[in-house]
Amino acid sequence: MARLVTIGDSVSQGFMSAGAAQTQQSYSTLLARMMELPNYRIPEWPHGGIPINGEALLRHLSKYYGADIWGPFEWSGAALRIRDFLDNLETYYERGQGDFLKPYASGVRSFHNLASFGFTVADAWQLTPEIALDQLLAGENKPFEDQAFATPSNAFYRSAFRVLNPSADPALNAMSQIEWLRHYAERDPDGVENVVLFLGANNALGTVLHLEVREDLTDIAAYEKADHRARMNINLSTLEQFELDYAELLDRIVDILDTDAHHAKAPGWQVFLGTVPAVTIAPIAKGFGATERVTDPFGVVADGANYYARYSYVILEQDAVMSGDPPALTRDQAIEIDTRIAGFNTIIRRLVAEMNARLDRPRLHVVDTAAALLRAAIKRNGGRPTYDFPQGLLQAFRSDEVLRRYDSGRAIVDLPGGPALIPTTKYYRAENDRVYEGGLFSLDGVHPSAIGQGILADEFAGVMRANGVHFRKRLNWPGIVRSDALSWRPLNLIEEIFQHSKLATFIFSALRTRPEKTERPQP
Repeated sequence: MARLVTIGDSVSQGFMSAGAAQTQQSYSTLLARMMELPNYRIPEWPHGGIPINGEALLRHLSKYYGADIWGPFEWSGAALRIRDFLDNLETYYERGQGDFLKPYASGVRSFHNLASFGFTVADAWQLTPEIALDQLLAGENKPFEDQAFATPSNAFYRSAFRVLNPSADPALNAMSQIEWLRHYAERDPDGVENVVLFLGANNALGTVLHLEVREDLTDIAAYEKADHRARMNINLSTLEQFELDYAELLDRIVDILDTDAHHAKAPGWQVFLGTVPAVTIAPIAKGFGATERVTDPFGVVADGANYYARYSYVILEQDAVMSGDPPALTRDQAIEIDTRIAGFNTIIRRLVAEMNARLDRPRLHVVDTAAALLRAAIKRNGGRPTYDFPQGLLQAFRSDEVLRRYDSGRAIVDLPGGPALIPTTKYYRAENDRVYEGGLFSLDGVHPSAIGQGILADEFAGVMRANGVHFRKRLNWPGIVRSDALSWRPLNLIEEIFQHSKLATFIFSALRTRPEKTERPQP
């Protein structure tokens, strides 16, 4: 039985440090392990993944330069090593075994984790391997051109094609995420028991990555007729657009699962839906200037949420940001983005309730991932996160091995139950083989670390367990912490990101992986 099928974006894919690389550490893979599903198929991403794994690159450099790259001579050598690292990556994914035109090495024809980075809600049915292939083969994209200091071209479409058609079989070029769900429901002898659905972040995330708000196609009639490519310039959906897409997504999923034929195979089928996180808490966008306490748009931070005067990239200096020189979001824009996302989540809850009322019993269940991450956000909560961290994680962080790797003088968090050593939502910082800030997000400042993925798994597992899903194993928190290389092997070279903004900008730029319909100036 396809006991678990995952439909999602970069978070569900296990995207970390600007690369689709660690699907084995994603929350859905952790759920599959808890359910003991040895046949749960996931893609693997050799050579650090695409478009670039910032952690892998910095660890590559640290082998030669330790914690610092000194002076122009060492930087000249480092530049050559960066070029070689990128050349190997580009060669593998553009001309080697990772080339999208070559069948996946293991011969697998489909995955149970269908997540791919950059996907919006509508991409679940709009984006197919055929569309990805057309974009990859388009002459203006130059997919086969070898370039110095370049990541694999069109990584968004490369990932989508690899995930949706790993065998590179032309007969499967119409298989979107939704069509693969249909395939499992109709072709698997036992149907689909559980669907994990986590989409919607990319209907707003571009605002933080680009530090601007773009709301093209605001006419809903034009939007409704628009295809995947026509919607590329939008980085913040209107509420009307989001509701149109999410309602269609749920209709398509339920139409597949709620049939007599599927009920006969999987009478207990269920769908578990994550809410859209507040993208403004991602540490890539640091708050600058004075804070103002305002009513939390999500209704989660009880005493009011802290918002800064401006939000810009974490590597920048306050004087520059406040002078208005680098691109930045204003406080009002950040509040508006969060208010919009809160509206997305209100829509999700209402649509789920309406759909459940149409079914024989409640089969769709909301997992409030947005609230969990907001409660864990340290700055939004004035330094006192209210999230009830899993006891297994707290216990794992009390071990002597972890204590040796965290600077307990600076990594302490004031939790409701008292001070505790715990990873935070701040941007990752380490020196002298100790972590002293961050830990819940990877180096790109947008996607969860392995520990952050564990928290998502815990949130999903709680709702799934409450609705009858049987887990044979508990979440292995010691194993998750040990798998988190940023915590287990502190990356001292991370300080180079703050001392040399060009290197950071290069890594962060890889996050702009959702292509645009037209070229726009880069910040």
